[in-house]
Amino acid sequence: MVSRRQTSKYGPIFLLFVTILIMDLPVYTLSRTIKDNCKSEKLREIILESVGNYPHQFSFQAKHMKQAAEARFGNWWSAVIINEKGGYGMSAIL
Repeated sequence: MVSRRQTSKYGPIFLLFVTILIMDLPVYTLSRTIKDNCKSEKLREIILESVGNYPHQFSFQAKHMKQAAEARFGNWWSAVIINEKGGYGMSAIL
């Protein structure tokens, strides 16, 4: 007598693929969160402090970052690049 249930020949391959994907996902997520554009811990602190104090107010963030960088780094404040519209970037100072 023939069984009505038909098994797919791709079932084990699909199961193996899903298992590998589930096992690899945490490693991929962790590797993405470890990498960071900011090489300097001090610059990261200034940026997070500015964003925390002035959320969604980019010109105030830029002014605060400029003042904080000048206070902490002296003439090294140019490592934080700020334009008048509030956009900013940074370079690593180590």
